[in-house]
Amino acid sequence: MAPETLDARNQVANAVKHASADGTREAEALYRSLLEDRRTVLGPDHLDTLITEHNLALAIFLQAKAETDPARRQSLLEQALAIESETWRRTEAAVGRGHDQALAAGSETAAILVTLGRLEEAERIYADIVPLMSDRLGASHWRTRTTLANHGRLLLKAGRLDRAVPVLDQALAAVHARAVLLAAESS
Repeated sequence: MAPETLDARNQVANAVKHASADGTREAEALYRSLLEDRRTVLGPDHLDTLITEHNLALAIFLQAKAETDPARRQSLLEQALAIESETWRRTEAAVGRGHDQALAAGSETAAILVTLGRLEEAERIYADIVPLMSDRLGASHWRTRTTLANHGRLLLKAGRLDRAVPVLDQALAAVHARAVLLAAESS
């Protein structure tokens, strides 16, 4: 199977994931099928294979966030964490700690941990990847802004207001800088 076909299937799964509330279940099935093919064609540690694993974990995480049954929600969160944390480890090994995809997998691993209530583990990850993300992507990049905001919310949830405020101020400044840039580009 041609890599271009695999890329197209990934884009279809991405679109399905965001199409509707039920789209995450269908996307999960699409990502699982694609993952098997990417492992066969490209190998397990090819960046595109790792991206598909990341997307699979996100689809499961989104299902968990929408789940009303506590036991099912917990199970989905644990599945998403198992996939994402392993994908993060392997992505760092394949392309380096500071690669965009490694940073994405680390950020999502932390977000899943926060949802599971494992705040200290998530805090260690955010403390590690936020500086890398700012250096690599820039403060106004959407992933940096989102990760900063998530980090700030974690600190609030943990009752660390003294640390949360500067992080959230930094996230807000990045959002403001991006808005100013977009306004300048549109005029």
